[in-house]
Amino acid sequence: SLPLPLCQPIRNKRCKVLTDYADIGYNATKKQYYYGLKGSFEAGSDGHIWAYTLSKASKHDIKMVEDLLRQYRCQYILADQGYLS
Repeated sequence: SLPLPLCQPIRNKRCKVLTDYADIGYNATKKQYYYGLKGSFEAGSDGHIWAYTLSKASKHDIKMVEDLLRQYRCQYILADQGYLS
């Protein structure tokens, strides 16, 4: 998954764009909060994207795996620690 910010971090609390779909999430790589969406993608070994899902930034990664697998079922899944519960 990756963050899809809709504004600069300084504007997180004031942003009113897509309030039904977006909210504040945490980007652990950059160690900062952001307002926006989170995108998760399922890609093959050749780099083609087979499935994707967009959600609120605060939604946990494990919740999005079910949506991805409904779109495209695969035999093996390689993921990081964020997908384990």
